[in-house]
Amino acid sequence: MYFQSNGIKNKWEQIEIALGKIRKGKDNRAQQWADTQIRKFLPFQEEWKNSNLDKRIELDVETMKNKPPFTSWNEMTKEIGKFFISTKTQTHAIK
Repeated sequence: MYFQSNGIKNKWEQIEIALGKIRKGKDNRAQQWADTQIRKFLPFQEEWKNSNLDKRIELDVETMKNKPPFTSWNEMTKEIGKFFISTKTQTHAIK
C-alpha cells in the first residue's frame, strides 16, 4: 500500500526503501540482517542510479557489473522468511 499510494513502481526502489525501514528486532537481529543486505545492495544501487537506469521499471541486471542481493521483491521476502523463521517456530509449525 505504501508503494502504491506514493507511486513507487520500480522494484529496485521498493527493495531499497524496505531494507531501509527494517529496524531493531530481538538483539537487533532484524537491523543486522538489513544492514548486511544494504551493504550488498549499495554497489548495485550506485551503478543503477549513476547510469540513469532508475527511470526504468524493468532492468536487465545480467548486463550490470554489480548484481543486487535479490532479483525481485518475492525473492527478498523469501529470504526474509528464511532468516527470521527460527527452528523453534518451524518445530511449532510442524507440530
